[in-house]
Amino acid sequence: MASLAGKELAREIARLASEKKAGNILIMDLRRLSAPAEFFVIATALSSPHLRGLRDFIKQSLETKGLRMLHADGLVEGSEWLVLDYFDVIVHLFSERKRSYFDLEDLYSDVPMEAYGLEKKSTPVKALPKKAKKAPAKKKKGAPRKRRS
Repeated sequence: MASLAGKELAREIARLASEKKAGNILIMDLRRLSAPAEFFVIATALSSPHLRGLRDFIKQSLETKGLRMLHADGLVEGSEWLVLDYFDVIVHLFSERKRSYFDLEDLYSDVPMEAYGLEKKSTPVKALPKKAKKAPAKKKKGAPRKRRS
């Protein structure tokens, strides 16, 4: 039953990640770009054991359906970003810190995105909110303050 591909596969991976309590699951449609895959599935894990558990669960679940992973990266101990390559779909499993740092959602902000929630249904994302950048604090001009004695 290796018939899952493209968007169906991306939704199945999102469903599997949701089943194991991954957070902030997002499906990105990259088909109109010259990208390494048709879809990215991005999800956040709560801890390193959760990250490894997500990876193992997705891999084993898809293998039972006849889908083998082509390649995986980030498998070293302590990694906070795992990449699973299923040809049409590349899965990015992040710790919250690494997801915020690499910010793939901003990098690919011009592609259609679909949020996948714990309610087990997908919701199209119209526009993700941009992170507000703080302006550097202005220094007040004038005489320097005197130290109190």
